[in-house]
Formats: sequence, structure tokens, C-alpha cells
Amino acid sequence: LKFVKLAYEKELEDKHITDIKLTSQDPMIVKRINEFFKLHDLGEFNKSRSDKSILNELKNTNVDDLPTQLIDDLETMFEKINAMLE
Repeated sequence: LKFVKLAYEKELEDKHITDIKLTSQDPMIVKRINEFFKLHDLGEFNKSRSDKSILNELKNTNVDDLPTQLIDDLETMFEKINAMLE
């Protein structure tokens, strides 16, 4: 949500929204954000905009500062991709 706020700073400010509170229980975060955007008449949520914010921050982040769970999940993902390519 931090990155959604960064990517949509202007739109949120125009609607006087200072915090994104997701009320939906959908397990997919993108669907929950979409519902928030519809509820607050923010237009269409484009996850690519927040993805760019993530990438901008990651290029300035030391790998040692990333959460261990994220590293573990990425390792698992790449192991599965490599196994599929063999």
C-alpha cells in the first residue's frame, strides 16, 4: 500500500484521502485495492504504476535489508522456474 500511495499521490490528495484502508476480505490484494478505488471514485487502478514505485525503491535497497521471507519466496520461485526449464 505504501507504493500505491506513492504512485497515486495526486489522485489521493485530490480526494483528501490520507490513508488507504482496505475493507474487502478478498485474498488478492489487487482486487482489494480495485474495490477501494471504485468506492472512492479514484478511477481505474493500474498496478504497473505502483510496480514502478517498487522498482525505484528496490534499486536503492541493499539486499541485506530485504525481509527474509521475501528472499526465501524469491528463491523458491526461481527454483521452480529453473525446474520447468530443464
